[in-house]
Amino acid sequence: MRIRINETELEIFSGARVNDALLKYSKDQYRAVVRGEKQVTDQWNHPLELEGELSQDQQLYVIHNPVIPNK
Repeated sequence: MRIRINETELEIFSGARVNDALLKYSKDQYRAVVRGEKQVTDQWNHPLELEGELSQDQQLYVIHNPVIPNK
């Protein structure tokens, strides 16, 4: 199946999860997400879990993780 991460189109196996696609896209970006420096969102800016399932033609974005101020 095909998905896009940022502006890069990837061909990935059916049943792939976000972490599979992210590792194929960039190991450095994957490590940044695991460390909490970045996060993966969908095209509607909803955060995605690394174990989340993907579907054909899904658009993902790797963005800097917004800092949530302490209350």
